[in-house]
Amino acid sequence: MNYEIDITRRCNFSCPGCNHLCNIASDPSSDMTPEDVASVVSQINANDPSPGRIIVVGGEPTLHPKCVEYCRYIKDNVRSFSQLRLNTNFSHPGVSDSVASLGYDLADYLGSRDPAELRRIKANTHYNSLLSPREEGIPIDDPHNCFILRGLDGSGPCGMCVHRYRGRLWWCYCPNATSLAKLLGREDEFMFRTLADLLRSDKGRLCSEICVHCMSIARRQLLAKDTEGRVSRCFKKGLAAFRKYAGGRAGQVRRKKAGAGNTAACGGSAEAECTRPVPAVGASSTGASPLSEASRAEVAPPEASSPVASAKAGADIAMPRYSGFGRTCVVYVTDGNPDDAARLLWSLRSLVRHSSSAFDVAVLSNCPVGGVQVTSSCAGHAYFNVTDMYDTLCGVGMFRDRWNRRWPFEVLYRLGIPLSPRFSEYGRVLYLDTDTLALSPKVDRLLGADLRGFEAGGVYDIDGDCYGRIDRLLSSDLGQPHASEVLAWVGPSLLTRAYINAGVLLLNLDEIRGQMPWYRRRLEMFWEAECRCKFEYLDQDFVNSMMRVRTDFSTMFNWQRGGYPSDCVVRHYIKDQKADMQARAREDGLV
Repeated sequence: MNYEIDITRRCNFSCPGCNHLCNIASDPSSDMTPEDVASVVSQINANDPSPGRIIVVGGEPTLHPKCVEYCRYIKDNVRSFSQLRLNTNFSHPGVSDSVASLGYDLADYLGSRDPAELRRIKANTHYNSLLSPREEGIPIDDPHNCFILRGLDGSGPCGMCVHRYRGRLWWCYCPNATSLAKLLGREDEFMFRTLADLLRSDKGRLCSEICVHCMSIARRQLLAKDTEGRVSRCFKKGLAAFRKYAGGRAGQVRRKKAGAGNTAACGGSAEAECTRPVPAVGASSTGASPLSEASRAEVAPPEASSPVASAKAGADIAMPRYSGFGRTCVVYVTDGNPDDAARLLWSLRSLVRHSSSAFDVAVLSNCPVGGVQVTSSCAGHAYFNVTDMYDTLCGVGMFRDRWNRRWPFEVLYRLGIPLSPRFSEYGRVLYLDTDTLALSPKVDRLLGADLRGFEAGGVYDIDGDCYGRIDRLLSSDLGQPHASEVLAWVGPSLLTRAYINAGVLLLNLDEIRGQMPWYRRRLEMFWEAECRCKFEYLDQDFVNSMMRVRTDFSTMFNWQRGGYPSDCVVRHYIKDQKADMQARAREDGLV
């Protein structure tokens, strides 16, 4: 028999129709322990004298810190299996290559090792897992002929699935069946504690009561695409229960790692802060070509709220929580100037003091930054230094002409974050200028703000009308057809929306990676225009003109004026306010 060992159900992709429901909740409590893996191997050896293919899968298995160790253990301890395969999206090439070097097969049968291309392929091959063909009247084949169930005897692609859920291991006939059992609220009937219990169960009952709700046996699967975004009635109750468990558990793990369980700091109850809204089912993070008519209708963002309305809303503006599909990283950029480095430490210490969220910290710089001071300021958050961002941006044609600007190279480094492999495991990044200070625990609302459908989010710039010049960029500097491509991607609200300040910038890396070739092309087009017209604030101009940006964040999350209200969350000491920042840092004991 074949086996699927899900060493984690966490994933940094959000493929529509994921049969493991990773697009609904990326649950860190699903990580297998060494004892779990030893138990799986022991049960296979005890119940199957001649195992077939063993697939190590997830979620994304390379997110598990012991992925390589588990693969080695399985290969060394399962008796006489035919093949060991790692199913990966190649977003962690270092881990994937380490596994390959041990002699294992990587799952490149989809025809690509490129994560963006794999995302596109999976979006076109996975159907709406929340749609029941039985309830929707879609014709189905005999469940006994399912190509997944055929994997049990070695003739199909998959096999018996084992994963960790609710604190223990569960076995089921296939990965689809585990998700369907949860959605139908029948885990105790069709998910089993041991492999021996599974082998003694009635597969015919599974086919007649569970498999009839599976899109994998639909004869006319294209009908599922006509109903993307829908959830069948029979799944809604189970979906809510699953989301509450997986999403809530994920939030508890994040707070535990941060060393704080005080939900009051986040401004709400544990359930309110840890459970995110259900993503639009079947809504692809990849989308169509930016030139297609379908894409224009699909990717146009909603009309942005006016800056005035956002300012009046204050810090209590509705900011739905977002669990993300991967970890969060807070990023700073410095040119090594001692004054700038000092402000970086003050900013970081203020963020750590007020936030109860789990996040890593990265500093982008041409030269290594003093790691001891930064690490001590992180107070337990992981820290790393990235010194190759210049080369990363050169790879897309930037800096190819002599740099003669008044700004240093580093001003553009935030634009290279989605390109850098150092950030491949993160679902989102919060970029902060070094001249910012966190002043309130409500900064967690910024870290967890909902960016689905957007590539970035921020607060409007108080001098945005002066800095913008987007009209000129689109009308002349980019030229046609580039301007048409950008408008098709960003949407018609580009010319009327607020111009944001990029000193406090939230980047949705999951969304950007879904269109990585298009992101690279936008950088190239923008640099060509920059070489001709010399933008005043070229980093901000790129974010505002070339990206889908959520612009309705409250001004409390990036207060740029002199003085500040009592409910200010992040103070941004722009221009000549640096002395004020030092005074506040001394007052708060950050110096």
